[in-house]
Amino acid sequence: MQKPEDALRQSRPLRSPEQIGADTTPSYLPMPAPLVAPIKAKILLAAECSRNGIIYRPVAEAQEFRHVNWLLNRRDYQVGYFDVPLTSIVSLEHKQMAPNASTWRELFGGLVCSDWDGRALAYFESEIGAKPFPATGANGALELYARGGAVQCTNGHHRLIAAVVWLASRFGDTAELRKVRVGYTTVPRQVLQLISTGVQQGKRVDIAEIDDGALIRVSTARTAEFWRKTGEDLEPHRVQRGLAEWYRRRKNPADDEEFGLRWFNVPSSLIAAVADDAWLCEQLARPRYTDKPTH
Repeated sequence: MQKPEDALRQSRPLRSPEQIGADTTPSYLPMPAPLVAPIKAKILLAAECSRNGIIYRPVAEAQEFRHVNWLLNRRDYQVGYFDVPLTSIVSLEHKQMAPNASTWRELFGGLVCSDWDGRALAYFESEIGAKPFPATGANGALELYARGGAVQCTNGHHRLIAAVVWLASRFGDTAELRKVRVGYTTVPRQVLQLISTGVQQGKRVDIAEIDDGALIRVSTARTAEFWRKTGEDLEPHRVQRGLAEWYRRRKNPADDEEFGLRWFNVPSSLIAAVADDAWLCEQLARPRYTDKPTH
């Protein structure tokens, strides 16, 4: 009579250690998870604990707003030191650190922070002024540019992204960057009133360049009003349409080539940020810092 172990040996031949290893070793080995720099981990932990809404706000790239804002602004560029609310910062010059990111939190995920230490956090919470950022490769002072109340970064993108996430997580909706170099231009009050009222009424705002200024179009699906901005002046602009133009407007009220002009849409989020310039006006009336940037 055959023994049970003999029957098992015949049905399942013994395998060598090499064969066993070949059967159990996966065809590829997963890459180890990259190490997170200690300062980056600390900022991430603060963000996870607070979940403040600022870090999930959308951030635009400068080209989306540059032309529109250039047409809206006065030509009164000046430079000073200001305390800047995080809620006013809406744009970056580039997103090279995270090209597909849309929010501050996503942008922060693209940072490395490899040689940052506690001095970086102290920098974020200090009066920044002309101080260099304490990290290898950081060039120059943090520089922002305000068009009305809307702010974009022009130098120091990596540190700004980290600062927004850290300060918002630590201090909430009222967090601000203190004593930052800001170049600024203001927007005429009547222009601000026109475009902000249009958005509040659910209308679309577009702007086009003309010889001596800008043409502003405030429209619904069926109607459109036009205003001519020349320097500081704003006045209604009458347009005459033929039947073909009337029909085209009915079919496409957001026509970006109306009258042969190139129209740029002004996003409602930008209009809200530009119009919310109380922080800038208050500090222009009562400066918090007497010294000025040297260049």
